[in-house]
Amino acid sequence: FFFGIYFSLAPPNAMKRCFSSLGSRLCQSRGYSVATSALGDNWYHVLSNPTSGRDVHVIGIAYNKTTNAERVYDVLDMLHFDHVRSGPGAPKPRVLMESYNCPTEDVIETGGIIPYTGNFVDTPKGIDRAVLGVQLPDFREKISGEVVGVLQALRFGYDVVFCDRRHWLSVDRLISHNTTTELEERAVRAMNAVLEEANAKKVPPVMAQNALLPAFPELLHERQLVMIDCALKASMDAPTVVIVGGQHAQGIKQHWNAPIDVHELLSAQPTPSDPIELELQKRGLLLALFVTTSAFPGEAVTDSLPEDLPEHHADQLREWFTEYRSQFQRKMLESAVPQQDVMKIMQEGMDAQGLPQLMKLLAYLENAPASF
Repeated sequence: FFFGIYFSLAPPNAMKRCFSSLGSRLCQSRGYSVATSALGDNWYHVLSNPTSGRDVHVIGIAYNKTTNAERVYDVLDMLHFDHVRSGPGAPKPRVLMESYNCPTEDVIETGGIIPYTGNFVDTPKGIDRAVLGVQLPDFREKISGEVVGVLQALRFGYDVVFCDRRHWLSVDRLISHNTTTELEERAVRAMNAVLEEANAKKVPPVMAQNALLPAFPELLHERQLVMIDCALKASMDAPTVVIVGGQHAQGIKQHWNAPIDVHELLSAQPTPSDPIELELQKRGLLLALFVTTSAFPGEAVTDSLPEDLPEHHADQLREWFTEYRSQFQRKMLESAVPQQDVMKIMQEGMDAQGLPQLMKLLAYLENAPASF
């Protein structure tokens, strides 16, 4: 991957071609806007803030893939061209993302600015080279759409805003909204949906993980409402780009005009809490489901547990996790979905490795030879 990055940046002729095509691309920005708006597919939507009238560009990406990386690049190029043409004092476009990866010790709340610039001080050459590299098509072919979004934002000096809520809050709301029986029923429906999609596409379940989310409004629909609220606030005085998973892009369009009580969506539930034994059973169930399908980070299940959780309660959580996971694994083995060559399948067309790859990329570029 990094070897390919090295040679994608190196040839001077490629650099010249890049800046030549860049000028042409910017001159055609208005035409590009109309053309891409007309697509109207599930991956890209241009929505309007009903109050300010400003455009909100919602771009769906596929994590660990280069899907829509070019569109992210082109849209941000177009907005920057329009911003420069508008003259001094024009508000800078804003970039919204549902995930982030930077070495910050701060907790980033919904609507907060992700401090990429301040956290990359250890790789100044890496940043400079990556920002230069993102202008090359060969470079962009090897990185994901979300990495392109971060690098374009750094290139133009735009804020990157966290437009999701933290995963532990979604899990806590899910636990609060459902009894143990209800949660088990939802988990079974979710697992069945994953296996059905895996069967239909002839891929391992890990490649059909997004099919799990619709069974849990707390993990999908509620989060999309939070994203919409963030987008509406950001676009009150500036054009906005929202870079999210493809499934969220469609949901944002579908619910764009829905009423939103964001205070409720970001708050803990007022209902009485479960006895600790029931809560641990629910958490063991969700942890087993998430680990088996790779659909949601497992730490989201345990992050809100007290740090001084007694050992016997930790043992209970492990027991429930083991029991539920064995059931999910048995169901998976009994299905007809492919179980072999998972890594081979995941690597096909996946040079990009999402935001977790960003730090490694910058470190590599930081230490590349001076002639680089």
